[in-house]
Amino acid sequence: MLEHRSRFKAYLIAPENLPGEALQLKDYLIELRSLYLKQQISSAEYATFFIFLYLNARSNDWWMKKTNPWQGLLENKGLSHWLSEFQFKKLPDSIVRSLYFWLQGEYKIILKFQPVSPLEMLEHQARGERVVTLSHTSAVQGALVDGARDAFEFLLHDLVHANLFFSDAQKHSEQKDFFSRILKLIEQGALVEEQKIDRQFQTDFHYLISDMNSHPAHLSAMLKASYIKHLLFKENKSPQDILSSESQGHLALRLKEWQNMGLNLN
Repeated sequence: MLEHRSRFKAYLIAPENLPGEALQLKDYLIELRSLYLKQQISSAEYATFFIFLYLNARSNDWWMKKTNPWQGLLENKGLSHWLSEFQFKKLPDSIVRSLYFWLQGEYKIILKFQPVSPLEMLEHQARGERVVTLSHTSAVQGALVDGARDAFEFLLHDLVHANLFFSDAQKHSEQKDFFSRILKLIEQGALVEEQKIDRQFQTDFHYLISDMNSHPAHLSAMLKASYIKHLLFKENKSPQDILSSESQGHLALRLKEWQNMGLNLN
C-alpha cells in the first residue's frame, strides 16, 4: 500500500512492483534519453513522451478530448496540438498546461535528472525559473526518487508546481520578487543559525523556498508562522503557546528588518 497521499493515485503502483515495470519499459526509457542527449527532442518533448509512456503502461484509458478545447492559443501540430485538444483523465489539468507552455517556450522550466536542493530551487525561482526532475536512473532501476515517489510521480508533482509558479503573470512576478528577497536574506547570513538548532524550522523553511508556490501573502504568512514556532521552540514551548515578552520583542525587530528588505509580513 502506498504510504503517502497523492493526487495522482489513479496511476500509481506499489513500490515493490516498480522493478518489474522498469524491466518492461527500460528499452523505451533508454531510447527516449538517447534522443534527448542527441538533441533530437527538446526537454519539454522528453518530459511529455516520458509521461505518455507511463500513462500508457499503467492504464488503457488515460486520455480524453477536452470539453472545451483551448482556443486562441498558438496553432501548432504535434504534441502542442494534442495537449490543446486532449487531457489526461484523473490528473490535474495543470500538468497538461505546464507541458504545453513549456513546449511553447513560455514557461521557463529547467529539466534536471536528479532533485535539486532547496537552496538551488530558491535560486532558480529568484530568476523566474522552476526546475522539474525526470530521474532516468530511478526510472530504469524501478526505484523511488525521494523515498516516497517514483520517477513518474515526481515529475507530475513538479509540473503541478511549475504551473502554480507561471500560470498567473502577476503572481509569478510577485513570487519571483519574494524568492529574490529571501535569497538575499540568506546571502546576508540570515536564518542560518535557526536552521542549525531547530530541525523543524529547517524543514518548514525548505518547504517554503522550494515546494510552496502560492500567493506571496501566503508565503509571507508561512515565513512568519514558522519563525514564531522557532521562537517557541527555543523557549521549550509548544506551537500553541504564547511567546514571552522578550521573544515578542525579538520577533518585532526581526519582522522590521525583513520589512525593510521589502518583505511584507504584516
